[in-house]
Amino acid sequence: MAQDTNWSAPKSPMELAMKYPACVGAGGNVTDEMVAVNAHFQFGNPQGIGAAFKPTFGMGLWLCTFLHTIAVEMYLALTPVEGERLRRLSYHKQLAAGLPNPGSAGTTVQGWGDAGEWKMPGRKAVGEVEGAER
Repeated sequence: MAQDTNWSAPKSPMELAMKYPACVGAGGNVTDEMVAVNAHFQFGNPQGIGAAFKPTFGMGLWLCTFLHTIAVEMYLALTPVEGERLRRLSYHKQLAAGLPNPGSAGTTVQGWGDAGEWKMPGRKAVGEVEGAER
């Protein structure tokens, strides 16, 4: 038996009634009822393919959130040398772009955390005056 190559939604109420009988009410009118769709990767069944993706999408979102927030922060906390290297790289890129506070532009830990002010080794911190005591 050849596979169905029709990738479109049912075109008529009769075709809809044959595929999803719960969608058709009394008198053959299409209703707004939610119906169960077989979640299956089957050629020619776009409704089933879409239904198969729906339950896994939410879990993928949580996994992505975990990897991009918690895991990256754990990596930087466990590798302070790499964090410092990235901070210096960011400093040079901000300096080349002409930003007003290179090394402290954007979201930095001293801006919203409890860390002290960072300065590029060999350079004075932002706001530091030469010869002034702190």
